[in-house]
Amino acid sequence: MSTMSATYLFSYVKTCVELGASEDELLALIPRGKKEFTQNNSGQNTRRYPAELIYTVLAKAENLTSKPDIGLLCGNQIRPAEMMDLGHAILCCSSLRQAILTNIRYQPLTQQLGRSKLIIEGELAWLKWVPNYEDPEYGRRITDAVMAGHAGFGRWLSWVYNKKINAVHFRHAKPSYAKLYDDIFECPVLFGQADNAMIIDVDAIDTPLPQANAGMLAEICLRLDVDLAQLEHTGSFSELVTKVLRMDRENGLLNLAQTARHLGVSPRNLRRALAAEQTCFRTLLEQVRRDLCVQFLVDKMPLSEIAENLGYSQQSAFNRAFKAWYGDTPKAYMKAQKTVSIAFDQLAP
Repeated sequence: MSTMSATYLFSYVKTCVELGASEDELLALIPRGKKEFTQNNSGQNTRRYPAELIYTVLAKAENLTSKPDIGLLCGNQIRPAEMMDLGHAILCCSSLRQAILTNIRYQPLTQQLGRSKLIIEGELAWLKWVPNYEDPEYGRRITDAVMAGHAGFGRWLSWVYNKKINAVHFRHAKPSYAKLYDDIFECPVLFGQADNAMIIDVDAIDTPLPQANAGMLAEICLRLDVDLAQLEHTGSFSELVTKVLRMDRENGLLNLAQTARHLGVSPRNLRRALAAEQTCFRTLLEQVRRDLCVQFLVDKMPLSEIAENLGYSQQSAFNRAFKAWYGDTPKAYMKAQKTVSIAFDQLAP
């Protein structure tokens, strides 16, 4: 089932209420709406909702406000804070291209209504919105919101107002409020097209952003990678733990408590879950260490750095683990590999 985050859903509710819709009537469409809305405003709501619910909310809001352009108006209000960690990551990107690609990678965390795509053709960049629904009229409000969000967010993020959008295409037919598209996009807008797309010059998306922060971006993306792995997780806890261990290696591999914290479970429950799968954290950690060790050896990383990257505080501990894996000490293993390599070179024609 396609889902969306509470933050995403309630940001629409909040904007629709500001535009004149009844808060009570909108929240009545959402299971435990009032309580969930309060939790979301306090930053405590991590629940996900069926993606289809947003269509119902926007249709109701249009009826309550008599605003057929409700989607455009909502999308024009999107700001980074409403996207939580993903919004903060986008703020740290070095260019609009990196911001777009970051949003595309982590888009399922906010909503699974469709996916954005960036296609480069010569000097033009096509930012497309590919919804999960076939009928363009059924999804008109969401398409309006997504495309308006792309335009407004890009301008707000880059502070580059002299870089105009070349054109915007929509799959749905021209609606009664067509003039608002001109006001928002400030470019030719075509309806009944093959794709929902925003066409921009490549040099516009590669313009440097003033608030770029590579270190902060890497830190936030690490958290987003874990969140994405959990969202897409359909297999075993063993697979999920292995993914987390491979993701965060900046200060050596994680221990059990750190891994449990990343997964949002207690260390005790993580032990139980792994035991039910007839394994344990130590076994998975050693498997990841051994796999990474092979990768580091191929990259010709010094043995001392390999030990540090694998989380061994002492070289002697790494040496013992290495011998258990390969039946020899690291130095003897490297010497043997070098001998084999020399012999191969001598035999080569």
